[in-house]
Amino acid sequence: MPQPAKGFSLLETLVAFAVLAVCMGVLLRVFSGAGHATGVANQYAQAVSLAESQLAILLGREHLLPGTYEGPVGDGSRWIMRVAEAPGPLNEDPGRNMALMAIDLSIVWGEGEEPREYTVSTMRLVPLQREARPGWHLRPRPPVASPRG
Repeated sequence: MPQPAKGFSLLETLVAFAVLAVCMGVLLRVFSGAGHATGVANQYAQAVSLAESQLAILLGREHLLPGTYEGPVGDGSRWIMRVAEAPGPLNEDPGRNMALMAIDLSIVWGEGEEPREYTVSTMRLVPLQREARPGWHLRPRPPVASPRG
């Protein structure tokens, strides 16, 4: 009586390699997607830190006039700050000497297909200034140089 062959046939071996190749492709895609997501999360964490720092620097100014201001951050990113009087009863009083300003500061990075932006919003009560005083406020566009250099 002939002995049955031990081991795998060529067909079984080829099917096993095909299944292994498909599984490896799926695993590679999963791990590369996780690496990309980690990189994006790190970029957003850096943008949060930059936005908070830049906002603290810019709000240290005594007067903020309504307008849009921008400047470079230094790593290829840029900041854009929009200042406008907030709607509400405080800003509707003609005899007021203070104004409530709505402030949005955005960090923009990643030129090309997927530009990204992180925005921090706040409000600030500032003394009302009817005309500009040099050295005491930010000036709207053209871009203002970043304090970080």
